[in-house]
Amino acid sequence: MKIINCGCRRTIHLFPAYNGKCPFCGEEIKGESIDNSFLSPFEFVNKKLSEIDVDITLGEWAKALSLIDELMEWKPNFSELHWRKLLVSLKCKNNLEILKKGKVLENNPSFQNAIRYADDTHKSVYLLIKKAEDEIVKLLENELIVQEKKDKVSLGLSDKPEAYQKAIADIEIKMDKAIRALDSVEKQIREFIIDFNMSVSPYKQEISIRADKISNYKDVIELTNERKTDLVNNLTHHINSSKTELNKVQQEFDEKKPELEKLKKEQTALIQSINDYIKRISDAEVEIKNLLYYTDIVTQEYADALNRLHNGYYSLAKAKIKHRFDEIFSEVIKTVKI
Repeated sequence: MKIINCGCRRTIHLFPAYNGKCPFCGEEIKGESIDNSFLSPFEFVNKKLSEIDVDITLGEWAKALSLIDELMEWKPNFSELHWRKLLVSLKCKNNLEILKKGKVLENNPSFQNAIRYADDTHKSVYLLIKKAEDEIVKLLENELIVQEKKDKVSLGLSDKPEAYQKAIADIEIKMDKAIRALDSVEKQIREFIIDFNMSVSPYKQEISIRADKISNYKDVIELTNERKTDLVNNLTHHINSSKTELNKVQQEFDEKKPELEKLKKEQTALIQSINDYIKRISDAEVEIKNLLYYTDIVTQEYADALNRLHNGYYSLAKAKIKHRFDEIFSEVIKTVKI
């Protein structure tokens, strides 16, 4: 700032906002300048810019910002000053560091002011840096998409769910076949048992009825013992005949019993196969669920990297694509020629 001794005997740190009038006496300032170096504004600005640049180079951000604020009192519309304020706010020592910092120029007030007040020469430089930043972000986006696919392939997250789904479909076909076979076997078992029961039932019923009659005859008082004996013998004869027929039927089915046992073994084996198929399907579904879970994790990781990339941070993207980040940066710098 310019320092003046006013006619009212006050020492004034002259700011542009005073419009040439003393803030103490309100009169037009007609005093003597104490620091004559400020009489050459161009030299003064260059000197201060040099000091600011030294502080920025040394990372003395607070000192640089103090000088910038001081100089802005004199030249608030000086684009190079706003650009240096941008460097300080981002803690970058040069333009290349800005590009490595992240997507930081889009809504940055210092960048907007630098563009606003710049002449054509400086504006072209600033816009070129913005172009480089946009190009880096675009290439990083594309690289993240490619790398996400690579990661999913390497982890088996891309094709394994489909493979498991196909395996499940194959198992379901086999299980359906086994279920139909089980239905057929169980039908044969039921028919076997039904045929046996239908065959023996009349004889068992006949034996039961005649045995009841024998019991009743023995309790009838008016019948003579001789008559009772005849009736009992007759009924006993029929009972024995029924038993004989029943034994024949039983013998026939006993001969067929191995066939029934074979059917029962088939039934047990088919039930075991179906249970195995159900377990295999269940296990495959668990694997698919796990794969989808890890797929979602990878997807979310890359979504976060893209989101942070758009919000100005390269860290996650850099961690995902590793050496490709430096390659992309170098490619853009060569093309844009910052």
